[in-house]
Amino acid sequence: MRAVYCLPYFFALLVGCQDVGSADVAEHLDNKIDNRDESAATKRDQLLQDDIAEHPVHFDGDEVILDSIHLSSVKMSRYQPSFSLQGIIAPIQRINLVQPIDITVANVLVKSGDAVKKGDTLAHLQPLSIDAANEDEERNSPSEDEQIIMLTAPFGGAVDNLHLNTGMTIKANTPLLTLVDESKYQFISRLPAYLKPHLKIGKTVDISVDDAPFSGQIARVTESPESFSTIDVSVEISPKKDSANRLTSGQFAKGIVEYGQISVGALVPEFAIVDDDLSTLDLIKLHTPPHKPQAPIAANVWVVKQDASLTLSRVHIIEYLPESRRFLVSGITEDSLIVLAELPMKADGKRVVVD
Repeated sequence: MRAVYCLPYFFALLVGCQDVGSADVAEHLDNKIDNRDESAATKRDQLLQDDIAEHPVHFDGDEVILDSIHLSSVKMSRYQPSFSLQGIIAPIQRINLVQPIDITVANVLVKSGDAVKKGDTLAHLQPLSIDAANEDEERNSPSEDEQIIMLTAPFGGAVDNLHLNTGMTIKANTPLLTLVDESKYQFISRLPAYLKPHLKIGKTVDISVDDAPFSGQIARVTESPESFSTIDVSVEISPKKDSANRLTSGQFAKGIVEYGQISVGALVPEFAIVDDDLSTLDLIKLHTPPHKPQAPIAANVWVVKQDASLTLSRVHIIEYLPESRRFLVSGITEDSLIVLAELPMKADGKRVVVD
């Protein structure tokens, strides 16, 4: 005989329909899980999935017929909403110095790695000699001293990629050297567009680069060229001159941005979380520290509402908790029930019947 239960009776059913043996095993495993025994959590989930597989879901018109093993009450946990800004750092100002004419290198005054100030002379260059059209032109041409070109630094920085040697002949617009401003670096982090309201230009961000602390600032937020659903966030980092911590191109930088107030999320097993095609999400990367995605991951979970209707609820994955093998997600209320069984899209909106 089937019966439709209102929500309070659903919760009673979840406890009352278990046999004594199953209850003892569940209690024993839950105690071990509370003591941070991850192997117990793994065994519990396997037993649960085996039980679910033995009790198929049935459909009868507008009703979905579930077994109590298909349902789980909601356990909530508090968290601080946050996301990370991360990327590879590079100097904000980095230019290649060139000459618009063919030149000969008369003298090189710097080497790669040298620090220079704005206006410092880096090399002496000369226009490349050409055959005179006639003797008058040669007589009237300036002397070599008058033709010296001073290659100077347009800003203070460090010399990099030096391509100059005395006596070299170099074609026009060929890079002569690279000048890098080491006073300011940046990295660009790509985030979901829905986080844009929480990004304020000028906001200070604590940055970690190879475990060394730095202070950063959000400089720009722009739409990503590849997708309208993502944004690119530029974060500038200005190393302190008296700090022992130095920055170099190619280092990985990461900072955490907290936003909003303390929130409450639900703990959900991995096999109950699906994508928009109702396929299981690949969340294996969250099984390793720090167990948090760069930004909350959009997903879906089947839930039963108070009116006994079945709904595919949009959620966001906040964090993985390895001790309990549960994912903390936002978007599920405490007065709901989580459906652990696989369901087709046609189940959305149907009324739940517990057999």
